[in-house]
Amino acid sequence: FSSLFPAVRSEIMACVEELEALSPAALGRSEGQQLSVGGQQVPKQLIGKWRLIWATSPDVLLLASLPLVDCGEIRQDIAAPGSAAASLEVTNTVELSPKGLGLLGVALPGLVRAATVLTKVIASGKPGSDDTLSIRFESGVVEPSIPGLPALPLPLPSVALTSSGTGGSSVKLLTSFLDGEMRVARSPVGDVFVLARTT
Repeated sequence: FSSLFPAVRSEIMACVEELEALSPAALGRSEGQQLSVGGQQVPKQLIGKWRLIWATSPDVLLLASLPLVDCGEIRQDIAAPGSAAASLEVTNTVELSPKGLGLLGVALPGLVRAATVLTKVIASGKPGSDDTLSIRFESGVVEPSIPGLPALPLPLPSVALTSSGTGGSSVKLLTSFLDGEMRVARSPVGDVFVLARTT
C-alpha cells in the first residue's frame, strides 16, 4: 500500500466502479445462498478469510508509511455464525515487522519470524438490510509470532468513520461487490477496500 499516481488510482477506481455496477446481482442473493444472522440475510460468500489488496483509507495508507515498521499482510476473517447468532465474528489482523528486516529473511528466517508481530482486533459484525455490516470493535491484542510468548492488550481503535448511533469504536461498511473471489466495501466517508478471498 502506497500512494499512487493519480492516473493509476483513477484506473483502479474505474475498475472498482465497474465491479460495483454488477451488483446487486453479484451479492449472492439467490435462494440457498443466504445465511440468517440476527434476523438479517447475509450472503454466504461473505464468510471466509479475506486479504486486503487495495484501499483508499488514510488509516491503511498510514501503515505503509510508518518510518520504522514494514506492514505485511492485512486480513479480515469473518467466521461462520452459530445457529442462533445475532452477529458475525470478525477478526482484523495486521502483520508488522521492523523496517528492513525482510532483507534478512533469506539468511536468517528465524530472526524475521521472531521480530514479527500480529496485531489483532476482534469485532462483532451486525448485518443490515441494506448490504451493510456494522463492525463493533470488542478487543485487541498484539501477538508475537514466537509460540509461548504472551500476547499484549491492544487499545481499541478510535474510529473516525463511525456512523451515528453505533458508538465510538464501530464502523459501518457497505458491501458494494461480492463474489467467490473478491469483495469491495465502502466506508460512510467513501473509503474503498478491495479484498481477495484466501479461503
